[in-house]
Amino acid sequence: MNCRVCDKETTEPFLSLPEQPPANELVKDGEPSTLYPLELVFCPSCHLVQLSSQSYIARQVLFDNYAYASSVPKALREHFIGLAKEIKSMVPSDGLVLDIGSNDGVLLKPLKELGVRAIGIEPARNLAQIANDNGLETIWGYWGMAICDLLGKSLNHPNNADVIVASNVFAHVESIQMFLAHVEHILKPSGTLILEVQYLADMIKDLSFDNIYHEHVYYFTVESMINVLSRSEFYIWKIRHVNTHGGSLRVYAKREMVAPSQKELRTIEPFIAGESDAMLDFHDTYVEFEKKVQGRLQKFRHAVRKLRQNKKIVAAYGAPAKASTLLNSAGLNVNDIAYIVDDNPLKQGLFVPKAMIPIRSSDYMKEVPPDYLVLFAWNYANEIEENLKQQGIKAELIIPMGPNNNLEEFA
Repeated sequence: MNCRVCDKETTEPFLSLPEQPPANELVKDGEPSTLYPLELVFCPSCHLVQLSSQSYIARQVLFDNYAYASSVPKALREHFIGLAKEIKSMVPSDGLVLDIGSNDGVLLKPLKELGVRAIGIEPARNLAQIANDNGLETIWGYWGMAICDLLGKSLNHPNNADVIVASNVFAHVESIQMFLAHVEHILKPSGTLILEVQYLADMIKDLSFDNIYHEHVYYFTVESMINVLSRSEFYIWKIRHVNTHGGSLRVYAKREMVAPSQKELRTIEPFIAGESDAMLDFHDTYVEFEKKVQGRLQKFRHAVRKLRQNKKIVAAYGAPAKASTLLNSAGLNVNDIAYIVDDNPLKQGLFVPKAMIPIRSSDYMKEVPPDYLVLFAWNYANEIEENLKQQGIKAELIIPMGPNNNLEEFA
């Protein structure tokens, strides 16, 4: 296949997981799931990792109705409160912020509370409705020229936004070039584009391959992000590493006419050096990653089934998209893990696709006490452990992924 960004034909495959359903497409009892390939390729030209063409699913299939609500995890709410405070310091008193992929308004809410005018753009009708019902100005639709025209008319000028934010959105889009062209249309010449993306270097280092699913078309390093933005009017102004989703980049991009200071440029250099040391610009690194992935899957499958053979009740906490990837890649189902609890009401009563494991509220643990709990939402381990303590749940925790995984204790 051709690289989606640089159009070179030499993309090199390195990871093929079993066919998967869309990870956030939770289903009703007995409802079948459509399965798709889930494969990654590496572009040796621009060094961008991306889904294979066979793995791509139309965005409307994935996002028209969406069960992931960003405001549920406390840690994520606090993350966006911090970002809102930072944005307030960047915009004038009459400034405007646009949040692309605003979800249920997790960033819009603290911005509004700080007196910053912010408009969300959200493709999932159900989430846009939740945000608007809560008084958070949100346009339902996919980011594109139609939204730009609508905003231009309502704001009386096309280039009127001081800051445009896209948190965990940039990796999802069909065409990066078109996405950026539409940002250029609305953003002031002196404005800032803030992108948050999961960091491929953390995924490789921590073996967090459960962050691979069909929504994530692209998997970024700083180097590949620079290569991507170099094909637009934008360049990276500065970068921060943030802790969300197992390790992410917050990228601040401006147009070429606004020169960064040496202090800001120095935020970029350590990332480039670290990526070079980790050899993230070589295909062999990713081939080795696949070998480690297969080993982790085998250990996880063995650990869970050993506990079940010993008549232990194994349940799980958290039904994020990463749970679907891990379960369906390991070939586990409701015979292995009895149920999953999740604090998001939008997910309760539904089932993880293909694995068909029911999702319950946390109260269900009192009805059917688990002996072991698999933390699929491992990036919120501290918050979950506190919740379990408050509920008096004493199950032993299995953390299968992430830098603090304890799978070796059970394998």
